[in-house]
Amino acid sequence: MARVANAVDDDCSKGAKWNSAVAEAKNLIECGIDGTAGCAVPVLPNITFDNPVASFEVSERTSSSSSITVSGCVITVRVTAPLQTIFGTNLVSVPGYNLAGVTLNAEALQRYIGR
Repeated sequence: MARVANAVDDDCSKGAKWNSAVAEAKNLIECGIDGTAGCAVPVLPNITFDNPVASFEVSERTSSSSSITVSGCVITVRVTAPLQTIFGTNLVSVPGYNLAGVTLNAEALQRYIGR
């Protein structure tokens, strides 16, 4: 998403190509391939977007050091997935401990470049 022209406007708001860029990014995360058509066998099965908050957001971030201030648009992506759907149900066997119900949460931030 960081390199999709017009996905983010100069003021760090969602641009004209934001929705199509999100659809392609979701497909790439879940299926490991470009496009929006989906796939028969997902690389990351049962991954959840938009739970509990919006999975794709853009905002302006500023960083300062001494007399230098740098601002940029940052895209944040959040996803969740049940542990056993990615790693299998027999990943770890610990007496008295059940991995069922463990959810993996991931969040990634990337600076928008736009080209």
